[in-house]
Amino acid sequence: MFFAAAPQLEPEQREHSVDKGETLKVKIPFSGTGPFSFKLKKGNREIPESDRVKLIPFEDYVVLQIKGMIIVLKHIVLV
Repeated sequence: MFFAAAPQLEPEQREHSVDKGETLKVKIPFSGTGPFSFKLKKGNREIPESDRVKLIPFEDYVVLQIKGMIIVLKHIVLV
């Protein structure tokens, strides 16, 4: 019998900034028992991946990449 543990996001998140039009990349460390899937949400709305917005998973972290920044983002939740 196997029980998967929920992933824990590491609390090392801080503010990030880039110039308008640049690419924002944020490394988000996590731990837990996989396999994992990731979704990006703002409020209760899911933000789908696209050519501009990507979640790139690695073994113990995920990179949020947003190309061509045009707005300021606050309170984005990775679930």
